Amino acid sequence: MNKFLLGLSVGIMLMNSFVYPHYVTAIGKGDFRNETAEASEDERLSEDDILYPVTPVDEEWDKLYLMEDRVNICQLSDETIKAMTTYNLLRAVEQYPLLGTMYMYTDMRDGFDILVSQCNALKALLDREDCLSTVMSEYQSYEIPEEKIRMYGIDEAANTFSENANYIIENKELLAVAIANARPKHICDLLEMIMLYKSDALTVEEQEDIIELIIKKSEEKSASEIYGHEASSVFISNQQIMQTYSEPSKDLVGSDGTYHYTTLKSPSGRTFTVKEWEKTYMCDLDEWTSRVAETPGARILCAASSTFNCHSYAWLSDMYPSAYQRYTLASVTSELITDPAYHKETTPSRANEIAHWNNGWHSARVMSTTLYQIPGTAYVSYQFVSKWGGGPMVVHYDNAYEGRGSGISYYYIE
Repeated sequence: MNKFLLGLSVGIMLMNSFVYPHYVTAIGKGDFRNETAEASEDERLSEDDILYPVTPVDEEWDKLYLMEDRVNICQLSDETIKAMTTYNLLRAVEQYPLLGTMYMYTDMRDGFDILVSQCNALKALLDREDCLSTVMSEYQSYEIPEEKIRMYGIDEAANTFSENANYIIENKELLAVAIANARPKHICDLLEMIMLYKSDALTVEEQEDIIELIIKKSEEKSASEIYGHEASSVFISNQQIMQTYSEPSKDLVGSDGTYHYTTLKSPSGRTFTVKEWEKTYMCDLDEWTSRVAETPGARILCAASSTFNCHSYAWLSDMYPSAYQRYTLASVTSELITDPAYHKETTPSRANEIAHWNNGWHSARVMSTTLYQIPGTAYVSYQFVSKWGGGPMVVHYDNAYEGRGSGISYYYIE
């Protein structure tokens, strides 16, 4: 087994021996200096050092029934953050148990912004003067394993995607393996999103330095089972500075070059534009079991391709049942949301209604008009079915996405 992954697995298992406080205190081998101190190799946090005693692989995690409780328990104290070197702070962000928040939205930049608001370690890291140089150095040296750890007892051929996925979520040992398999991609994507976040203030030459790093890293990605042997880059797919780079690597364009825009009609005949995909990529089992396990009460309904999103499923599946899975609806356009054919209400009166978070970040379908009490709380919610980012179809409660406080509106057609 790869030493990095072995160390991670051991570290995850050791977490069970800790009792969590309200704020988590960093546990490292070396003494932390001030925020500008350069950590020696002995003082640097490794993958084995425990920062978050409560994670999805712990039984205590399942007792945190609300998403806000999980966010709260994953905060580092101000004293710990101030004492950390920038490298160790970056390591803390890499270990953040809710890192999957990045992938929950159609636009990964939105997911990253939510992550910044939720993770105080990431917010502090972005404020450090040496943040970008530290991240670029980590990205350059980070090694992506070529093969995944095999999961024993899982027969991907005999069972459905959802059967395997939910079995993994409920089995802490298998979930630890899924997280270990998904973690290298999560970390590389995190590092690229931080570089993207910082890139606006850079010169063209400095931006090109980042592109060169990503091109070099593409060779590791292409050789890795974890990346599906694809040289994908969230930095390149989420930014505009590629137009200033004279000859970007065509290998890095990947699936971004396999779509076009098409015009559709709302129920009343209003026209709007969506992205239509020609190629499809099915979601990865390890990646999405580890992400869904972060959210209280969520379970995977079935696998899905990356070519449609929550809005296209909720708003277009009735109108375009044979084609909606090729459409990405970046946001719910006014042509749809104000279409007079829709009846709008504040509580659902029937199953399968469209549910739209009023902040615009998520759409789903209502499973039924029954309100469910979340175990261990006085909180009640409807259950929803929705498409998660580039991942599967998921059954969840209304707190799975940021913005529950803005309210949810429900739409149906007679």
